[in-house]
Amino acid sequence: MMDLFKKGAFRMRHKRTFTVCLMVVSAHTIASDYRLYASDYSVSTKKEKFAAYVLKDNPCIIVYEFKTEKSVQYCELGNKEKNASSVSGDVSLTNLQRDYPTAYVMDISMWSGDVSFTVATPWSDLSCTIDVKDQEVECEVAK
Repeated sequence: MMDLFKKGAFRMRHKRTFTVCLMVVSAHTIASDYRLYASDYSVSTKKEKFAAYVLKDNPCIIVYEFKTEKSVQYCELGNKEKNASSVSGDVSLTNLQRDYPTAYVMDISMWSGDVSFTVATPWSDLSCTIDVKDQEVECEVAK
């Protein structure tokens, strides 16, 4: 038994356990920053092109492109050109950053190059889509 200890068999096992523990703690810290996450991960290719997420400290949706390593943040929903006299019920004036926590993203998914999500607001839920390629957001009152 003493010969095994001198050869380092016990030390090696301890080092491996320590390394695994560090990796688990590190991954947990990163994962705990996200409130919602979705990607276009393909089981067949084992790759993803885009991911969309909402962080706990930022209510806006962020779309990340893996190839270019660039991200775009989406806070404003609807048509920016439209001017309205009342914020109540007007999709075009909803801003996730400004209106949080009154308006917030409830769910998120990706399908075929689009990010779909639902926003809770005091007047109604909004069904929204981000066209990742064109970087455009469209929302409508959920039915």
